[in-house]
Amino acid sequence: MPQAVSQSRLILCGDLNAIPGSLVYRTLNRRLRDVQAWTFRHWPMATFPSRFPLIRLDYIFINDLLQAEKVQVPQSPQTRSASDHLPLIADLRLLPLP
Repeated sequence: MPQAVSQSRLILCGDLNAIPGSLVYRTLNRRLRDVQAWTFRHWPMATFPSRFPLIRLDYIFINDLLQAEKVQVPQSPQTRSASDHLPLIADLRLLPLP
């Protein structure tokens, strides 16, 4: 990995239309951390479909220079009607640069 990238904080988030275990997920998870899988005291929650969430399609991936403190998937009447996906929210902490 180039020097400039390895010393930068990186966040990749969005609807990947990929389930955990898929090639897309595994490829990203080799270099980045899925905040839902790596946050202490958090069980990964489904984000799709919003009315009856069954699968995870939405992700926040971070590198080693960030730490997820808290992750939420709000489920209210407003979030269920705003989109066909539930929002995924993470509180991140900046770790010191090397």
